[in-house]
Amino acid sequence: MIKIGIIIDKYHLQKKALKLIDYLSTVAKISLYLEEDYLIDYSNFDFNEDIFFVKAKSDLILNLIKLIERETDIPVINSSRGIWLAINRFLNSTLLRQSGIRVPNFTLNA
Repeated sequence: MIKIGIIIDKYHLQKKALKLIDYLSTVAKISLYLEEDYLIDYSNFDFNEDIFFVKAKSDLILNLIKLIERETDIPVINSSRGIWLAINRFLNSTLLRQSGIRVPNFTLNA
């Protein structure tokens, strides 16, 4: 059976991803890594997942994803670089809007 790791925060788990996780659990073994509950002990990481999906965006999660990308060969959907670029896109669009420059609406929670 495929092993899927999902790195997620409680908001996205409760509001956006429950149905997906329910479906995935019928076809794969799911490991949830909740941002708010996960205490990082860098000496105790032993990932055996086949793939990781990420739906969170804090500095803690970015560093966890970087660790997984650097230390394992496990593919990560929503890589650390992709999340970093999305955060910067949001911040840049906010600054441009405050300066009076029209930019499309953009949200990190869509």
